[in-house]
Amino acid sequence: MFFTNLKISVRTLRKNPGFAAINMGGLAVGLAACILIMLFIKDELTFDAFHPNSNQIVRVVEELTGGDGVEQHFGYSRVALANAAPEQIPEILASVAMVGPSMLGRQTVQTDGARFYEDSYWFVKPSFFELFNFQFLSGNPESALVEPRSVVLTRSAAMRYFGTNDPLGQIINFERQGDFQVTGVLEDIPENSHLDFRMLLSYESFTTMDGALEFLESWERNGAITYLLLAEGSNRAAVESKLAELTSSFLSSGESDVPKIHLQPLSDIHFGSEHIVFEENVREASISSVWMFGIIAAFIMFIAVINYTNMTTAGSMKRAREIGMRKAVGANRSQVARQFFSESTVLVSLALLSALLLAKASLPAFNSISGKSLVFSDILDTWSIISLVGLALIVGLLSGAYPALFCPGSIQSPC
Repeated sequence: MFFTNLKISVRTLRKNPGFAAINMGGLAVGLAACILIMLFIKDELTFDAFHPNSNQIVRVVEELTGGDGVEQHFGYSRVALANAAPEQIPEILASVAMVGPSMLGRQTVQTDGARFYEDSYWFVKPSFFELFNFQFLSGNPESALVEPRSVVLTRSAAMRYFGTNDPLGQIINFERQGDFQVTGVLEDIPENSHLDFRMLLSYESFTTMDGALEFLESWERNGAITYLLLAEGSNRAAVESKLAELTSSFLSSGESDVPKIHLQPLSDIHFGSEHIVFEENVREASISSVWMFGIIAAFIMFIAVINYTNMTTAGSMKRAREIGMRKAVGANRSQVARQFFSESTVLVSLALLSALLLAKASLPAFNSISGKSLVFSDILDTWSIISLVGLALIVGLLSGAYPALFCPGSIQSPC
């Protein structure tokens, strides 16, 4: 029965190619727009989620009250806190303090064949790769930043300084720190990461600079971005309290100068950092933009479905003779209804396939407008496929409902 209805549906569509093309084209355009918006929303909602331990990573945020009583939140914290916390607080499995351009400024970086100003570098400990899972193209994440004078480059930075030559083992010179040896190359940082950099330098190299040890051991200065890896199931509020106690035990200037410690989940940094005045968050956004795009997608889909349903209903009104003949040869109401549902489902399925092709062709232009680097393969995961198939079925059922349930056998309809 199913294949019979399918054959009849295809035959009916072939008899009315102009009507089918117009009806399917309008729905395909609406579906394509929704697919592109769905890719955008998915990218926004999965910021920093590519790290395996993303649900256990937090950023230390300090809250200080100024002399005017105004509270300010800072994404920078004390390096000494990052070093002491894992030893003093059992819920903290690992930590990393990132020191970079905010302390050292932009500097000249050069090789024998290239020379650039750089302001996208960080000094970090090897524990950085315990927290963050940036993809290594070459080198070993466990040892790449262990030795002093070692540096890890991103793919684009390696191309920038060494071209097509193998960068591993090559020497690169920093204006204030001297020569470094390339010990690893990372894939370029994903667009849905709040962190962005071109170079990671070994933390031990920073400790040899004049005044660096005093800064690193100071509990008075907050010049580092600190991330913590918490044990699974840890109580974040309890860890915050322990960090505050640890900080106050090392400060000698009085309780009024002790900062309040907040632990911001990694998943909240992209959307939840509007209150933080100093931080490193290259793609900060507002969740309201996601809601706005979601509403726009729903509106486009609503208009497309309404137009499609109206055209399908109008087309069904012209088929009174066909329906009468089917009833004359013994077809009952349910059989005629199934036929309308089958035709609608076939047309919607073709519209969905057309929408996928249209979305793929339009993706470069959409990326240019949105400032994203979305890839079409992101729409091919299980959740997205189920959503698209479910949407097609819903649209097919809705658009076929009126002609299938009202026209056949109704005394109020010309059908």
